Amino acid sequence: MIDWEKGVSSPTAAQLAALAGLGVDVQYVVTGSMAPPALGAEESTLLSYFREATPEVRRAAMGALIGAGPSAQAPNRIRDLTMHNTSPGGVQVGIQSGGTIKTGKR
Repeated sequence: MIDWEKGVSSPTAAQLAALAGLGVDVQYVVTGSMAPPALGAEESTLLSYFREATPEVRRAAMGALIGAGPSAQAPNRIRDLTMHNTSPGGVQVGIQSGGTIKTGKR
């Protein structure tokens, strides 16, 4: 492998096949570009139907997907965040993501 990195030699097809068998991304080894992630079953089925569809059906499918907007997200849960810092000159560091913040003022 060190000779490969130095440019002294290149891996053979058999060596690349062995590396692929170990889970190495051979496309990355050869080109420096990572292979795209594999499609899931749902995506693969959708793509298969899309490729076989007429142009009108493709436009309708695209319109439906684009018009639907982003996926429905889980509703924000209201969380209470209480922080206390009683040391003189201390600084309280924290993060609040969504929900409500109680500042102690009533």
